[in-house]
Amino acid sequence: MGKVKGPLFGLSASGTIADTLTYSRWKGRPYARERVIPANPRTAAQITVRTNLTDVVSEWHHPERTREDRAAYNVPARRDRISGYNYFARFYLRVLNDDRSPVYYRGITATKNADDTLTIDGKVSEADAEIIVKIYNKNQVQIGQETATATGTTINFTTTGTYSDAHYVELIDSSEKPNGKSGWYSVS
Repeated sequence: MGKVKGPLFGLSASGTIADTLTYSRWKGRPYARERVIPANPRTAAQITVRTNLTDVVSEWHHPERTREDRAAYNVPARRDRISGYNYFARFYLRVLNDDRSPVYYRGITATKNADDTLTIDGKVSEADAEIIVKIYNKNQVQIGQETATATGTTINFTTTGTYSDAHYVELIDSSEKPNGKSGWYSVS
């Protein structure tokens, strides 16, 4: 791409002329290029990918998904140096692209009780889901794991073990290949 000086006998230009030549700016520098109309073949695979991406974005913005739900994905995402949203999207796009049914967690809270047990409350998108609850310390080292079962779509679970060092909890559905994974919720 060549440099453009004084395009069209002026100081700057932008737009397309006669559906053949497009003038624009990139990082403050003017340039001209051939006008290209992008292909949109609308194949079945392309439509599936677009539908899956739309579903993931819609779930991220679901009205029952709290600010804490979204923030919880930032903790495990740091390991991969990506955003919590990208962590969420990457996981759930893989689930959807494998034609599996996603399991979503919303409105999750984790509270440490006086006896150092933990109570986890919230919602799950799959009724009567069996859930693996992983417990981590502040150094993000797993210190425990328990299994919970939702009642309908409601999660209300108190651990049987005690976890005085608990700092985060993560919920994962118990499928052989998980269809749902929460972020890491801070224990309060």
